Amino acid sequence: MSIQYLLDEHIPPLYRTQIVRRESSLIVRIIGDPEPKHLEDHLTEGRHIPGIFVIDPTQSIGQIIEELLIIAGASNDDEYQDRIEYLPLT
Repeated sequence: MSIQYLLDEHIPPLYRTQIVRRESSLIVRIIGDPEPKHLEDHLTEGRHIPGIFVIDPTQSIGQIIEELLIIAGASNDDEYQDRIEYLPLT
């Protein structure tokens, strides 16, 4: 797995803890607010972003973590580049 996750500062740290507990080889960092609107503008200007997954707050932590692990295990490095996707994908 070579996908890395950067979690918005508003995502509870429990997400990082549980992802790493399930798949210790994943790199998961918590960052400041990525400002999704700013990133949309960034894409419109022809620039690149690594990809954004927007979490559905009605999903449980377990469902979200499972989805992120499936994505990491089944995706190419740049598969989500320049895309904003809403979870769940499945």
